[in-house]
Amino acid sequence: MAASVTGSLQWGQTEDSHWIVKASWFGSLLLSLFSVITALHLSILMGTVEIPRDGIKGLVSRAANSTGETPNKMGVFLLQSPILLLSYSIMSYIAGLTIMVVGKLWQGSSGDDQKIAAFFIQTAPPEKLLDGLDRIVL
Repeated sequence: MAASVTGSLQWGQTEDSHWIVKASWFGSLLLSLFSVITALHLSILMGTVEIPRDGIKGLVSRAANSTGETPNKMGVFLLQSPILLLSYSIMSYIAGLTIMVVGKLWQGSSGDDQKIAAFFIQTAPPEKLLDGLDRIVL
């Protein structure tokens, strides 16, 4: 992810795009780096934790609360945090890319930029991008 963002920041088209594009891409870069750092620390931590007799299945069943024990909420959050950070990084990158492409319509660009923006909007309708948000429980 970090390589994609770094490559995208070097595009010449980002100079005349809205400021939020670079802000979301730098945020995406930061989140992806935090994801890697968190995963590294968790892998070191998991190497020092004593695994119970039933092995990985026991750890998974405790996390899934199928043994009757209450899982540690902070532990579950920490185990999920690298994927969570990476998901937010991807969403931030896509948001910046969308604003950059669709922003050409707001700037009144003509020619291929408008055609690309129209094709982008057609292939990624907002109702498909927002599908599933109503099922998120906060």
